[in-house]
Amino acid sequence: MDPRLPIPTANLGRRRCRFAFPGTNRHWVSVIDDDEKADVVIEGTVLESRMSLADLPLNHSSFDWNLMLEPDPAYRPMLAEHPRQVPRDPERPDLGQVDVMEIEWETNHLPLEFRPVRGDRAWIMGRWIFDCGHKPFKTEIHPPKALAFGRLEPVSFGNDALPAWTRVAGLRRRQMGSAR
Repeated sequence: MDPRLPIPTANLGRRRCRFAFPGTNRHWVSVIDDDEKADVVIEGTVLESRMSLADLPLNHSSFDWNLMLEPDPAYRPMLAEHPRQVPRDPERPDLGQVDVMEIEWETNHLPLEFRPVRGDRAWIMGRWIFDCGHKPFKTEIHPPKALAFGRLEPVSFGNDALPAWTRVAGLRRRQMGSAR
């Protein structure tokens, strides 16, 4: 079995992943057996970007900012066996659901101007984990260490009469000392 692919959720006991009260040691378990290699890269499209109001203060210095990322095809194997799903388009329920990877980062480490929005392209590097605090266990990036995103915005170039739609990039790296 490819060591970069998720282990089946039925085998999570060997990683000591079990339903754990949030804030305990086994709440987040690296997908990869070697914790030193748990940092991975994932790319895709942001389908949802919002603050979570459900975090407990035991293991948080602020509320999480949650991104629901539709992974590009090359990264789909990083999803759990039964991945989280969100509407492809909240305004068009007839378009169905999409499998996503959740990315969680505390809001006090992600300033407002660096928070991606729906439709942004994103590149994310961080710890690939199973969240053992919510059954069924899902894979997540928690926490990310670097986030880059691109958004289409109108930009004027030189003497152009009209702005052109251009992908504008933003980048945020975790500051030293923000270990969560």
